[in-house]
Amino acid sequence: MKRSHVFLAAMIAVLGLALSGCGGGPTSPSEANPRVTLHGTALASPTASAETRDVQSLAAPGSRVTVSVQESPSLTTTISSNGTFELDGLPSGSFTLVFSNNGTVLGTVTVDSVPSSAQVDLVVQIGNSGVVVVKVHINGTDQTGDQKTCLINGGVVGQGIELEGSIGSFTGLTFQMAVNGNRASDLVTVDAAGASFTCAGIKGTCDATLIQTGQKVHVGGMLTSCTLTLAQVRATQVKFQH
Repeated sequence: MKRSHVFLAAMIAVLGLALSGCGGGPTSPSEANPRVTLHGTALASPTASAETRDVQSLAAPGSRVTVSVQESPSLTTTISSNGTFELDGLPSGSFTLVFSNNGTVLGTVTVDSVPSSAQVDLVVQIGNSGVVVVKVHINGTDQTGDQKTCLINGGVVGQGIELEGSIGSFTGLTFQMAVNGNRASDLVTVDAAGASFTCAGIKGTCDATLIQTGQKVHVGGMLTSCTLTLAQVRATQVKFQH
């Protein structure tokens, strides 16, 4: 190669390095246009019958389950027949997804700690009793345990639960229960229609007549539904306490 050609090639290489270094180097697309996108999958509740074990069967005939963003109602999509859905341009920080059918809200899910540029992968379980988070990944990091969807700490819909507290208002065998400590952020509705009644430290008759405002109780049963504002337990045992 002639010396002039070598010199020209060297100058082009130096110029290229200078241009690439100007302004701190190339900017990735995510940095230039930060966005929050969500890829979702909806599963039917395992408690559903075999004939209704798909998400769309929970909806009325001819309709589908929709997902909207509470903070930006114009952001909405429809869950496909295979249970997937996608949203783009969600707010950073936190956002709440509202799952509904024909104007009836099936449940809500709040996703927190979302950076300005993020891909959120979400798996939820939808049943007649509400929407439960199965998995949340943000930019590949598992944050499932950080997302709260139930007003009862540690409460999982479809699983057993034990609660202690006192009875508030009541109608027949259904009562509102104020849970001791910080276990629940609001009142829990207890359906005691099929429960057995026992007593601890209480003399006399031990039956449903003891369901009275202020009565201390220990409730065991199944959490049948739970959101950030409502929770219901189907009791199998109610123990009245002195």
